[in-house]
Amino acid sequence: MKIKMQKLIKDIMYGRRKDAVTLPMRVVLRFLAAGYGVITGVRNFLYNRRILKALEVPCRVISVGNIIMGGTGKTPVTIMTASLLKEAGLSVAIVSRGYKRQGKSPLVGSDGSSVLVSSLEAGDEPHIAASSLADVPVVVGSNRYKAAMLAYERFKPKAEKSEKTSPFSIISRLNIYIITILCNIDFQIFQYFLCPVTTVCVYFTDNFNFYFTVIICCYLD
Repeated sequence: MKIKMQKLIKDIMYGRRKDAVTLPMRVVLRFLAAGYGVITGVRNFLYNRRILKALEVPCRVISVGNIIMGGTGKTPVTIMTASLLKEAGLSVAIVSRGYKRQGKSPLVGSDGSSVLVSSLEAGDEPHIAASSLADVPVVVGSNRYKAAMLAYERFKPKAEKSEKTSPFSIISRLNIYIITILCNIDFQIFQYFLCPVTTVCVYFTDNFNFYFTVIICCYLD
């Protein structure tokens, strides 16, 4: 039952179900999306007006985020960017929330010479990054600022790569946002509706300082 409901919601989000049977569900999702949009808009307004203050780490921070929900390729882009910075002679560390990992306290997943914890403790994506980059430290923590400070104090990097979806919680020198364009879906809907009506989790009109955007195109079955 749970799997069927998840599939139904996903079909609605991707525009595959627009029939009369799904109309009540689509109406409910519109209300939920409106509420999510209000909360997101208020939060962004408070950060833009500096009522809520972003925290600063004493080194350059490069943020890798996504506009579309789900797997958009943040981890490969993070690994690639960290590798390029390392090749350029910079000291680099990766900071990640560690989605679905065990525990919330910040910990070192890799010290730049060996992987120190399992994927259960670090999370799948940070563990992949730690295994792929033997000479780049990886730190995880649900509080990104605490994790970033741990990485700075332990490894003194000149640049930190932070995987996140929020453009405000930590001050970034460079923001890389990734969007997957669904080529056989009417793109106009993404300009007006957020999740759970669509897969879009942020407004395109928000002040995100898009210094660099990675666009990945794909077709749905």
